[in-house]
Amino acid sequence: LDSDFGGLEAMYTALSDEYLLLRRHRKFGMFIMCCILVIACLPTVTNGGNYVVQYLDKFSTGPALMFVVMMEAIAASWVYGINNIVYDIQLHLGFQPNYFFRFTWKILCPVIVTLLIIFSLISPDELKYRNYLYPSWSIIFGWCFNMTLILPIPIIIIYVFIRYSDSEKSLKERIYSLFVPTITKQRLKRQLEKRSTFVVS
Repeated sequence: LDSDFGGLEAMYTALSDEYLLLRRHRKFGMFIMCCILVIACLPTVTNGGNYVVQYLDKFSTGPALMFVVMMEAIAASWVYGINNIVYDIQLHLGFQPNYFFRFTWKILCPVIVTLLIIFSLISPDELKYRNYLYPSWSIIFGWCFNMTLILPIPIIIIYVFIRYSDSEKSLKERIYSLFVPTITKQRLKRQLEKRSTFVVS
């Protein structure tokens, strides 16, 4: 049970950052989210619940989720830039991470995740639990469900490209503008200085 608190908190924090109404009604929002998750997990406690758990274990954490992790690593270390990350950490914590962490974030992490994706794709698709062999249609459905994790990435890229790019620029310039950080070091420093000021009564 304790391992669920972190995931639940992460989901609710992401939603409350986007929808401020959830932040104002945190207790009620958390209650509704817990109720939804309990209902969604009911099939796992039935007589065939072990088969459902094995199925979800196979297809809910597959190559698609690792692809999302790889895109996050690339976006942070290569698009936003490892130097900007180092600067942000120094600004917040007062010290810079050493070169081992920079190498891990920029090179090692994307390479390892890419290898994991390749190995998971070439592994056999046959799913078996005890003496039960899952039907082929369930494997196809599982892969389709797995791929839905990737869909938000191209959808948001297209949405941002249409909504926020300058139509007067060339196509190359509009695409390039999608991969440029919108906040500068000076602006970030000003925001942090403004937030750090407080009044002691």
